[in-house]
Amino acid sequence: MRRPMLALVLLVALAVVGLPAGVHAQKSFKVGAIVPVSGPAAAFGLGVQRGLELAAEDVGVFAVAGEKYKLEVVTYDTVYAPDKTVAAINRAVYNDNVKYGVIIGAGVHPPILPIIRETGFLDFAFAAAGRQITNPDNPTAFRIMASSDQLYRELIDHGILLAPTGLGCLSTAVGEAEIEYFLEVLNACIHNGDSA
Repeated sequence: MRRPMLALVLLVALAVVGLPAGVHAQKSFKVGAIVPVSGPAAAFGLGVQRGLELAAEDVGVFAVAGEKYKLEVVTYDTVYAPDKTVAAINRAVYNDNVKYGVIIGAGVHPPILPIIRETGFLDFAFAAAGRQITNPDNPTAFRIMASSDQLYRELIDHGILLAPTGLGCLSTAVGEAEIEYFLEVLNACIHNGDSA
């Protein structure tokens, strides 16, 4: 009975020693995909999630200051709802120690900005909210796409006026906020004598 056990222990020890160097003593470098993977915006969230996973596969194991890390993508489904996004970022930051990530949606950002500020979470916001998200009060939030004000400004400058209904509107509350913001930008352009 002892011989088979000893043989098994030696076999496991040899297998561990023979593993590639990147497998030994690596820490996890977690990146959060705080995105909708279900609900009306799932197509966006699944695309971002898969993109992050492909990047993690490409990066694999990397070293910083002599420490080895493996890039790990942790996904949190927000269903593109503010309350679910608050729960998701709380889980990511406070339970799973995630410090970096992509968060989708201008409509879900206002209630999570205090958490981002408090924790220093590095937010690569896939959101078109302009200065509402990226401003001196939110030094760790970065937009990775054009903001609504930039988009609307381009449309106005080029004489392309679209009915604001349906522009980025995935829910009634978010759609109403987007329409209100569009009208604010349009009104500011008219009052400043800009082309409309």
